[in-house]
Order: sequence, then C-alpha cells, then structure tokens
Amino acid sequence: MSLTKNYNNLKSDWEVKLQRNEWLFSDFRESVVKSLMPHEAFAVIPEAVDLLLNENDIHLIGELFMLLFDIVYKSDTTERHPALIAHWENIITKVSSIEDYYRRQTDEFKKWFRIP
Repeated sequence: MSLTKNYNNLKSDWEVKLQRNEWLFSDFRESVVKSLMPHEAFAVIPEAVDLLLNENDIHLIGELFMLLFDIVYKSDTTERHPALIAHWENIITKVSSIEDYYRRQTDEFKKWFRIP
C-alpha cells in the first residue's frame, strides 16, 4: 500500500469529491486503517507524518492528523515511532495552530502516549 499515492489521488479535486460525498475523508481513513495489521500501521506512521508536515491546506492538515491518529491507534502500541519522536513538536505545533478542535485532539494524542 502506498499511503502517499492513495492520498494524492484523494487530494486531487477533493473539494468537488467532498461535495458528492460528505464522508469522503472518513471513508478514506477507514479504508486505509481497515486494511492494515497493527505492525503495518506502525510501519506506515513515517509516511503519514511526512504527508501531514508537508501539507499546507488547513482542512487537509486536520484530516491528515485524524488519519495519523487512527493509524497510531491501529498500531496497538503506546510506543512512539521514531518518526513521531523526531517530529513530535512540529506535529503538535502545526495541528494545534489550525483550530480548537484539533488542539483538543492533540491532547488526546498526548494521552495515548502518556505525555504530560
């Protein structure tokens, strides 16, 4: 599975696709996460981190954070992947800056990893 390829397919004309299917991003997250075994989810975390950190669209940043959140949960471990450790502050800063809902979600993310 190439998360980047699948995301880039979703991203092209995403506003139009969203008008046709209000569950577009939810369906995408579900299809990605459902197909992964926990060890595969852990292995795809760096790709999800890269997508998130390279995205500039505020809406898509939020959606990518939710995808990362779901992938982390699917990995079924509270061990932080080295990619998360390396980019933790950048992830939290980027996501927290877009809107209050995502700022609260970063708190949940921290709780998952037992980070104060």
